[in-house]
Amino acid sequence: MKLLVFDIDGTLIDSQELIFSAFRMALESHGMEVPTKSKVLKGVGLSLFEAVKTLYPLLSEDKYIAIVHSYRDSFAKLRKLSSPGTKPVLFPGVIETLKILNSHGDFLLSIATGKSKIGVENDLITNGIFSFFKNIQTSDDHASKPDPSMLKCILQETRMPPSSAVMIGDTTFDMEMAKALNLKTIGVSWGYHSVSDLSYSGADYIIDSMFELKKAIDQIFSRDFK
Repeated sequence: MKLLVFDIDGTLIDSQELIFSAFRMALESHGMEVPTKSKVLKGVGLSLFEAVKTLYPLLSEDKYIAIVHSYRDSFAKLRKLSSPGTKPVLFPGVIETLKILNSHGDFLLSIATGKSKIGVENDLITNGIFSFFKNIQTSDDHASKPDPSMLKCILQETRMPPSSAVMIGDTTFDMEMAKALNLKTIGVSWGYHSVSDLSYSGADYIIDSMFELKKAIDQIFSRDFK
């Protein structure tokens, strides 16, 4: 049995417009200047608290908490609107690749994400991929990436050794989290961090399409599957 651990935002699901719009609404509600879109998206993958703290390092803890609550409220409002450009959608090849991986009885698919449980369930169920994942760990119960707490929990609950696991993600946080436990890593080039940053943070492989994931996994585990 092999364990495949996926990040969500920027890896499986394209939610950048929704995330940035929710951040903008939340910050504006507190009378704060909104950073550039690229700067906001750079923090995707961290827990909400840590993402806000990265953007504004000198605020009080109470202010961080207030902004986080405002972000969640804004995110929920925007999700209900389902306006064009703000609905999270799967990246090309995700559903096809998950179906192939899931069809093999020796692959266990899991999730490690900085999203909340509610956000994860909404995104996975809405896009029809919730049933593929047997273990889901979120920021509700763990320290923010790159702390390896989520991965430790997945390994313990699935009883899998690090040598039989690989982390698939789009940020340096994903790569650093996995490397802390000696997991192999696959970075994706279409997410929120650059290819050069992924390489610098220790990605073993970097793919340019989800359709390439099968080959990368094959190389890591030195086995063939179709």
